[in-house]
Amino acid sequence: MSSRALRLSLVGLALLLAVTELAGQRTCDLTSSRRLESIQTNDGYTTYISAPRIECDDGTRIRADSSVYFEATSFYQLFGSVVFQEEGRELVADRAQYFERVGQLQAQGSVRLENLDDGSWVTGDDLVLLQEGDARVEDDVTVRGGRPRANIVS
Repeated sequence: MSSRALRLSLVGLALLLAVTELAGQRTCDLTSSRRLESIQTNDGYTTYISAPRIECDDGTRIRADSSVYFEATSFYQLFGSVVFQEEGRELVADRAQYFERVGQLQAQGSVRLENLDDGSWVTGDDLVLLQEGDARVEDDVTVRGGRPRANIVS
């Protein structure tokens, strides 16, 4: 095999791997809002959203009083009455940050995560949820601050 053919094969393989990796990332869409304003920057759009309702292709649903979305990094900052729902669980908090591409939610202020199937819950000041995905075989939840409490129903 010539070096040119080998290089083309390697480039093709690299492109295939890149497309496969991108296909594994979750995507979210804004399904409704009261008002939004977008500003174009060098990195893409920054969008200010009032009363956002967001749905992701993995079934995750998010709502809040307001949010800021950074298109270049697929990052949401959520403010006021944040509700995050997925697969039989619901999280409420005063504010949160959601990293769409990697499925990471960080929530602060009066955080409560409830299992809607059995009624188990955990509360605290700060919670980090790492969603199951390509990099993780199962969800990982960490709760800190303000004397975290839990009620586990078995």
